Amino acid sequence: MTYIPDFTSLSFYTGMISLILGVISLPMSLYFYHKANISEIKNTEILCQISNKTDMLDKITNRMLEKALGHISSSLEKTIDSISQIALDKNSPQQGTTINTDEISLKISLFNYILKTNFLAKALYVKTNNDNLRNFSAITINKSYFDYEKLRDEIASIDPTELKNSKLYDSYISNKDSYESVVKIRMENITD
Repeated sequence: MTYIPDFTSLSFYTGMISLILGVISLPMSLYFYHKANISEIKNTEILCQISNKTDMLDKITNRMLEKALGHISSSLEKTIDSISQIALDKNSPQQGTTINTDEISLKISLFNYILKTNFLAKALYVKTNNDNLRNFSAITINKSYFDYEKLRDEIASIDPTELKNSKLYDSYISNKDSYESVVKIRMENITD
């Protein structure tokens, strides 16, 4: 004897299951819709907070950059003064001035000047919207990088003992640590 399934009862039970699932799915869909709205509102609030904090951090960063640029430009003036003091010996007994023979100090002063010039030009390049200033900054960056490489090699050829005995050795190390990593950034890697 073979069993023949009763399709009417099977279809009745599957219909009842579908009806029960439909009744359960309606409140569930309303519940999930409500939760999605709450989640959207919270996400919007968080995004607004992030946007506000980003704007605030942007302003703080710009202020810090302006202060750093001011500090560097004032120290750049000191560097230029020290270069001129090294190059021109004011204690000369003659009426005119003579070139000082301390080549190491002169090279270090120029090296420090070039590092700071490159840094300032890169900061100006990133900060300005003026095309003329951007072009001027790009030219300054490229030329100062060439000068940096040349002086870096010349200073590397100096006897380390003589270099350490230079009165500008500490400023050389300090500026090298502070600015050299920025100087090595190539123009194509600078973004707005």
